[in-house]
Amino acid sequence: KKILEKQYKINSSKKLITLVLSRWRKNDELWITKIINFCNNNNFEIIIKIHPYYKLNQIDINKKNIKIIQENCINKKYLILIDIDVPILLSASDLVITEQSTLGLDVIMLEKDLIMVKFSDFNMDKAVKFYEFEAAIQIMDYSILEKTILEIFEGKKHVKELEKGREKVVEYYNFGNDGNASERIYQYLMEESK
Repeated sequence: KKILEKQYKINSSKKLITLVLSRWRKNDELWITKIINFCNNNNFEIIIKIHPYYKLNQIDINKKNIKIIQENCINKKYLILIDIDVPILLSASDLVITEQSTLGLDVIMLEKDLIMVKFSDFNMDKAVKFYEFEAAIQIMDYSILEKTILEIFEGKKHVKELEKGREKVVEYYNFGNDGNASERIYQYLMEESK
């Protein structure tokens, strides 16, 4: 958080919510406006991380949505970034919200709380559904999002369930972490070089 404080004037003593978008979905600019207002009203920091896809593709859509957010959030504190050191951002975050970003796995491995939202009709067949492991909370109605964030930050709900779910994900995805990875790689390289 100290790095973000220095680079972006984020107050490191406040809770940081990060939105990690994989693609702009229908009405994202509207619910993002709501969550920016919510964060400002509750003294939370918020960063919206735009997918690098939009640096070269659908630039007009990206600019249009950001402009709508800016017009609706005049005098509000938030950051919308496309270029940022993602490991630093995720490490500093107290809570990450995404719809289907693969960065969800990084969030879980960092033992951070994760919310997966689906506020529009888009196909999630290819997405890893971390909520099925109970390592993320799935929210399909914005009206529940703010309440859930407060419950997590107040430690009243979800914390233990998310911790147990993260353990399931680690077991599922990190099964070969037995301390011998370097030796296996070395042996593989030796065999390939013969």
